[in-house]
Amino acid sequence: MSAWGIGATTATRRGFGVKRAGADSATVEPAVPSIDTLVTWIPGEVIAFYAAIVLALQPAASTSGGPASLKVTSLLWLILGTVLAFVITWLGGWSKVKKLDPPARNELIARTILAGVAFLIWSFIVPGSWWYSIAKIADNQVIVPILVGVFGSAFALLAEGIVRRIGPVSEKATGNQ
Repeated sequence: MSAWGIGATTATRRGFGVKRAGADSATVEPAVPSIDTLVTWIPGEVIAFYAAIVLALQPAASTSGGPASLKVTSLLWLILGTVLAFVITWLGGWSKVKKLDPPARNELIARTILAGVAFLIWSFIVPGSWWYSIAKIADNQVIVPILVGVFGSAFALLAEGIVRRIGPVSEKATGNQ
Protein backbone atom coordinates (compact mmCIF):
# COMPACT_ATOMS: atom_id res chain seq x y z
CA MET A 1 0.00 0.00 0.00
CA SER A 2 1.21 3.52 0.55
CA ALA A 3 1.28 6.29 3.12
CA TRP A 4 -1.33 8.03 0.97
CA GLY A 5 -3.57 4.97 1.22
CA ILE A 6 -3.07 4.76 4.99
CA GLY A 7 -4.42 8.28 5.30
CA ALA A 8 -7.17 7.85 2.71
CA THR A 9 -8.52 4.84 4.59
CA THR A 10 -9.64 7.25 7.33
CA ALA A 11 -12.38 8.61 5.08
CA THR A 12 -13.37 5.39 3.33
CA ARG A 13 -13.51 3.45 6.60
CA ARG A 14 -16.09 5.94 7.82
CA GLY A 15 -18.12 5.73 4.60
CA PHE A 16 -17.23 9.14 3.14
CA GLY A 17 -17.40 9.00 -0.64
CA VAL A 18 -17.67 5.21 -0.74
CA LYS A 19 -20.14 3.40 -2.95
CA ARG A 20 -20.18 -0.12 -1.58
CA ALA A 21 -21.08 -1.78 -4.88
CA GLY A 22 -18.24 -0.18 -6.83
CA ALA A 23 -15.86 0.80 -4.05
CA ASP A 24 -12.16 0.74 -4.70
CA SER A 25 -11.01 -2.53 -3.17
CA ALA A 26 -7.71 -0.94 -2.16
CA THR A 27 -9.44 1.42 0.26
CA VAL A 28 -12.38 -0.58 1.57
CA GLU A 29 -11.68 -1.78 5.08
CA PRO A 30 -11.81 -5.56 5.41
CA ALA A 31 -14.20 -6.86 8.08
CA VAL A 32 -11.31 -8.44 10.00
CA PRO A 33 -7.56 -7.85 9.80
CA SER A 34 -6.01 -9.84 6.96
CA ILE A 35 -2.79 -9.95 4.95
CA ASP A 36 -3.99 -6.67 3.46
CA THR A 37 -3.57 -5.17 6.92
CA LEU A 38 0.12 -6.08 6.91
CA VAL A 39 0.67 -4.63 3.46
CA THR A 40 -1.31 -1.47 4.28
CA TRP A 41 1.14 -0.50 7.02
CA ILE A 42 4.21 -0.57 4.77
CA PRO A 43 4.50 3.00 3.43
CA GLY A 44 5.89 1.82 0.11
CA GLU A 45 6.33 5.10 -1.74
CA VAL A 46 8.24 6.64 1.16
CA ILE A 47 10.46 3.56 1.55
CA ALA A 48 11.14 3.63 -2.22
CA PHE A 49 12.02 7.33 -2.04
CA TYR A 50 14.32 6.75 0.94
CA ALA A 51 15.99 3.74 -0.73
CA ALA A 52 16.58 5.81 -3.88
CA ILE A 53 18.25 8.58 -1.84
CA VAL A 54 20.40 6.09 0.09
CA LEU A 55 21.49 4.36 -3.12
CA ALA A 56 22.14 7.65 -4.93
CA LEU A 57 24.47 8.71 -2.11
CA GLN A 58 26.59 5.56 -2.34
CA PRO A 59 30.16 5.90 -3.60
CA ALA A 60 31.01 4.80 -7.12
CA ALA A 61 32.65 1.42 -7.64
CA SER A 62 36.41 1.38 -7.27
CA THR A 63 38.58 1.50 -10.39
CA SER A 64 40.20 -1.79 -9.41
CA GLY A 65 36.96 -3.61 -10.21
CA GLY A 66 36.24 -4.57 -6.61
CA PRO A 67 32.87 -3.92 -5.07
CA ALA A 68 32.30 -0.51 -3.53
CA SER A 69 31.83 -0.45 0.19
CA LEU A 70 28.43 0.58 1.43
CA LYS A 71 28.38 4.04 2.98
CA VAL A 72 25.90 4.75 5.79
CA THR A 73 23.80 7.84 5.06
CA SER A 74 23.03 10.76 7.33
CA LEU A 75 20.35 10.80 10.01
CA LEU A 76 18.93 13.82 8.18
CA TRP A 77 17.65 11.59 5.35
CA LEU A 78 15.90 9.30 7.85
CA ILE A 79 14.26 12.31 9.50
CA LEU A 80 13.17 13.70 6.10
CA GLY A 81 11.71 10.30 5.18
CA THR A 82 9.73 10.25 8.43
CA VAL A 83 8.41 13.76 7.80
CA LEU A 84 7.47 12.74 4.25
CA ALA A 85 5.54 9.75 5.64
CA PHE A 86 3.66 12.11 7.99
CA VAL A 87 2.84 14.61 5.24
CA ILE A 88 1.72 12.07 2.63
CA THR A 89 -0.43 10.20 5.14
CA TRP A 90 -2.09 13.40 6.35
CA LEU A 91 -2.75 14.54 2.78
CA GLY A 92 -4.15 11.11 1.93
CA GLY A 93 -6.88 11.56 4.55
CA TRP A 94 -7.35 15.28 4.21
CA SER A 95 -7.84 15.15 0.44
CA LYS A 96 -10.76 12.69 0.59
CA VAL A 97 -13.30 14.95 2.34
CA LYS A 98 -14.20 18.62 2.65
CA LYS A 99 -14.23 18.52 6.45
CA LEU A 100 -13.05 15.86 8.88
CA ASP A 101 -15.30 15.38 11.90
CA PRO A 102 -13.48 15.08 15.27
CA PRO A 103 -13.41 11.24 15.38
CA ALA A 104 -12.09 11.08 11.80
CA ARG A 105 -9.51 13.79 12.55
CA ASN A 106 -8.35 11.85 15.63
CA GLU A 107 -8.07 8.69 13.56
CA LEU A 108 -6.11 10.54 10.88
CA ILE A 109 -3.72 11.97 13.48
CA ALA A 110 -3.16 8.45 14.83
CA ARG A 111 -2.68 7.06 11.31
CA THR A 112 -0.20 9.86 10.53
CA ILE A 113 1.90 9.13 13.62
CA LEU A 114 1.72 5.36 13.11
CA ALA A 115 2.69 5.69 9.43
CA GLY A 116 5.81 7.60 10.50
CA VAL A 117 6.64 4.83 12.97
CA ALA A 118 6.00 2.23 10.25
CA PHE A 119 8.45 4.06 7.98
CA LEU A 120 11.08 4.07 10.73
CA ILE A 121 10.60 0.32 11.24
CA TRP A 122 10.73 -0.60 7.55
CA SER A 123 13.67 1.75 6.85
CA PHE A 124 15.89 -0.79 8.65
CA ILE A 125 15.69 -2.99 5.55
CA VAL A 126 17.41 -0.41 3.33
CA PRO A 127 21.13 -1.26 3.16
CA GLY A 128 23.19 1.80 3.96
CA SER A 129 20.43 3.49 5.94
CA TRP A 130 21.37 5.51 9.00
CA TRP A 131 20.43 2.62 11.29
CA TYR A 132 23.60 0.80 10.19
CA SER A 133 25.71 3.46 11.91
CA ILE A 134 24.65 1.77 15.17
CA ALA A 135 27.26 -0.88 15.94
CA LYS A 136 24.87 -3.65 17.09
CA ILE A 137 22.80 -3.27 13.92
CA ALA A 138 25.85 -3.08 11.64
CA ASP A 139 27.29 -6.19 13.28
CA ASN A 140 24.09 -8.16 12.67
CA GLN A 141 23.20 -7.20 9.08
CA VAL A 142 22.06 -10.72 8.25
CA ILE A 143 19.49 -11.05 11.03
CA VAL A 144 18.25 -7.42 11.26
CA PRO A 145 16.03 -7.53 8.13
CA ILE A 146 14.45 -10.79 9.32
CA LEU A 147 13.71 -9.37 12.76
CA VAL A 148 12.38 -6.17 11.20
CA GLY A 149 10.01 -8.20 9.03
CA VAL A 150 8.61 -9.98 12.06
CA PHE A 151 8.42 -6.79 14.13
CA GLY A 152 6.91 -4.83 11.22
CA SER A 153 4.21 -7.46 10.78
CA ALA A 154 3.33 -7.35 14.49
CA PHE A 155 3.36 -3.54 14.38
CA ALA A 156 0.91 -3.56 11.44
CA LEU A 157 -1.62 -5.52 13.48
CA LEU A 158 -1.08 -3.27 16.50
CA ALA A 159 -1.45 -0.10 14.40
CA GLU A 160 -4.60 -1.39 12.74
CA GLY A 161 -6.06 -2.30 16.13
CA ILE A 162 -5.32 1.19 17.45
CA VAL A 163 -6.93 3.05 14.56
CA ARG A 164 -10.01 0.81 14.60
CA ARG A 165 -10.57 1.78 18.23
CA ILE A 166 -10.23 5.54 17.78
CA GLY A 167 -13.64 7.15 17.49
CA PRO A 168 -16.81 5.30 16.59
CA VAL A 169 -17.39 4.39 12.97
CA SER A 170 -20.82 5.26 11.66
CA GLU A 171 -23.36 2.51 11.07
CA LYS A 172 -23.48 3.63 7.43
CA ALA A 173 -19.76 2.97 7.01
CA THR A 174 -19.84 -0.52 8.47
CA GLY A 175 -23.05 -1.59 6.80
CA ASN A 176 -24.56 -2.66 10.17
CA GLN A 177 -27.84 -0.79 9.84
